[in-house]
Amino acid sequence: VNKGHDRKILNIVVGDTGEFELTIFDYHYTTGGGEHQQRHKRSVALMESAELRLPAFTLRPESMFDKLGAVLGMQDIDFTSHPIFSKMYLLKGDDEGQIREFFNDAILSMMQQKQKLCVEAIPGKIIVYYANKPPAADQLKSLFSEALEIYSVFADRAKDMPANSIQDPANVDQN
Repeated sequence: VNKGHDRKILNIVVGDTGEFELTIFDYHYTTGGGEHQQRHKRSVALMESAELRLPAFTLRPESMFDKLGAVLGMQDIDFTSHPIFSKMYLLKGDDEGQIREFFNDAILSMMQQKQKLCVEAIPGKIIVYYANKPPAADQLKSLFSEALEIYSVFADRAKDMPANSIQDPANVDQN
């Protein structure tokens, strides 16, 4: 969550489940400038745990521009075993092999049932937010529920990964 400029984090709620730390907040930022300036608002769920041995990746709904970018050679990790997922989402990250190994059938099947969700991860941290406008106040419960489900499936997969296959979260540079 480092998009745009004039970034602000508001309405922070923090909790600890014993398994992971959860932070839910509103993220406001601006893109463009002058008459082309646009303000954006996102409600975000951040989950942190030393047990989350995740590869670094970004997953978001695929747009028409992404499809054009793929023709020009931009990265989009697709899975022939899950064409619906591959059509719905743009998945990218620095270590494609690690990402392919991590994204098993359970993750791919779950995510292709979701709509308009973005997931970003680095070892030890995962964030979930809606691709478009933030949910209305009464829909924050929906974001919370989606985030918990995603955490559960990703954490289960992280437990199945060999200990040395994903970098230890404690050793990740926290710029």
